Amino acid sequence: TLAAPSTLTNYWYSFSSTLSNANAVSIIMAFQNFAVSNPTKQLACLASLGVSDGHIYIQISGTYYGSKTDFTTAIKPLQDAFPANVGMKLTTKSRDWYTGLTDFTGPLSTSAPDIYDTFFAKSVFSSVAFSKTSVTNWVNYMIQQDKTWGSKLWWWVEVDMYGGVISQVPETATSYAHRADTLNFQFYGGTPNDGKDPWVGQGGIDFLNGLVSSLVANPTGAYPNYIDPTLTADQWHSLYFAGNFQRLTQLKKAWDPNNVFSFPQSIPLAA
Repeated sequence: TLAAPSTLTNYWYSFSSTLSNANAVSIIMAFQNFAVSNPTKQLACLASLGVSDGHIYIQISGTYYGSKTDFTTAIKPLQDAFPANVGMKLTTKSRDWYTGLTDFTGPLSTSAPDIYDTFFAKSVFSSVAFSKTSVTNWVNYMIQQDKTWGSKLWWWVEVDMYGGVISQVPETATSYAHRADTLNFQFYGGTPNDGKDPWVGQGGIDFLNGLVSSLVANPTGAYPNYIDPTLTADQWHSLYFAGNFQRLTQLKKAWDPNNVFSFPQSIPLAA
């Protein structure tokens, strides 16, 4: 456990609500290229995007564990890569560690459980930036499909920048097999009425699957905490755990021979 930093800088980049598809692609490419460049480990960064009123919306936000002056230096390569005339606005807040957390999560509440949601989610890991052609195809898919699904699902994509201290641990040291990857895409669709409405049927799953396939045809990794129940056993064994899967089954047999800790995508007793 590390000591809490004395100061940190939270930041938010916003852009025009009427971005052209080409400018949206350029911003996404800038974010990807910055992430795979392995910037300082003191910088956490997340891109959130979707469609609103027929245009891609993008927000890039996160935390720099240090002063605003040092943040400005660390973020400069990303900011310089944004295209011109896209209505870019940067907001920053200097915080102590706890207040910095509540900027994004709200205050800690122990009085009641969190709200539930009816949703379907997928994920993709990558160690490289997807090509401009792939991102263009992806943006076009989002714009087109939102005409059907924008009123039926509350959907969005988040792209986390990984790397930093995550990548400094060997991939075989723990069950987590994606330490060399620098981009984690989460594709999410929830039902209206704060998730209280029933799921929208197979079409909603097809839409989310298309969000992935329009970007990458054959993903090589997925995040095990974003469970995808449509994956086959062979798929989730490989996508979640890669080369660590066989060893995990051996540990399962040794430490949980009665399969007490079990759910549809838990490590099995035998592969």
